[in-house]
Order: sequence, then C-alpha cells, then structure tokens
Amino acid sequence: MAPNAQQAAIIASIRDDERGHNRMYRQMYKDLTGYEVTGTLNEDNPIVTSYMNGLQQAFEGELAAVVKYRKIWFGLPSGIYKDT
Repeated sequence: MAPNAQQAAIIASIRDDERGHNRMYRQMYKDLTGYEVTGTLNEDNPIVTSYMNGLQQAFEGELAAVVKYRKIWFGLPSGIYKDT
C-alpha cells in the first residue's frame, strides 16, 4: 500500500531489521536457557485498510514492544546480553 517505491523500500528495511531482531532474541533465549523457542505467535495480523492506518498500527505495536523489551532488559544479567 505504500504510495511509492521509496516508502516501500523503507518499510521493507524496517521489516528486515525486525526479522534480525527476532533472530537475535531467539539466540539470546537459547544461550540463556539452553532451549530453542518453539511454537508460533498466537497473534493475528491486523487487517490494514489504508497505508496511514497501517503505519499507525505499526507505530502503536512498536510502542507496546518497547514496554515488553524494557521488562526483558531489566531481567537480563549484566554483560553482553544487557548491552545488546
């Protein structure tokens, strides 16, 4: 739904960063617990009705993620994982 190729490329770049973060968090979990993350995400993808609506939903999702990541960060031991 992006209105032009430049904005589509920016969104693709953000998506790719998020995928990298997912891999990083999964590896950190395995390193700290000895277990692989299993299962799937139980959240439905929201229905996007417009480009601006999708951006708003993504922004709100990122704000919620910051709250979650902050809780995780406070629970990490000092060292490389907390610095990452």
